[in-house]
Amino acid sequence: MNQHNRGQLEPLSELSPSGKTQFLEIDPKVAAYTTYIPIPPLNLILAGVWFAMEPNNTYAKFHATQSLIFSGGFFVFMLTCNFLAFIISMIPLIGPLVGGLLYCALSLVTLAYLIFSVKCMIDVHYGRPVKLPYVSDLAEKYSRGI
Repeated sequence: MNQHNRGQLEPLSELSPSGKTQFLEIDPKVAAYTTYIPIPPLNLILAGVWFAMEPNNTYAKFHATQSLIFSGGFFVFMLTCNFLAFIISMIPLIGPLVGGLLYCALSLVTLAYLIFSVKCMIDVHYGRPVKLPYVSDLAEKYSRGI
């Protein structure tokens, strides 16, 4: 243990998987991998299942929590922005132009989400730490129950 980290817990984002999961008895890497599938309703369901069914496997629970926060935030953001773009596009004259530009911007955000999700899947597959800015800190708190 490092002198500077005495009394501190190891970050969950840097843990390596060990053993099997209690639910379905599979490798924790597979459980973590499935939570990052870039299909928001599906990955939210899978992350929720792994979060609820793995109270003792910190590796799977951390990735499930991180995916719930990341994908859930993206899902809510996209629903809100699509609704606003629809409302804006109904304004006469300028609405279709502004709404169209907003839809184009949302397409770029969706592409960025897809890239981040696939990167997370690849990192989990190869056992590299997955640390998303701001999200990992929250996931660490909720995974540990702090």
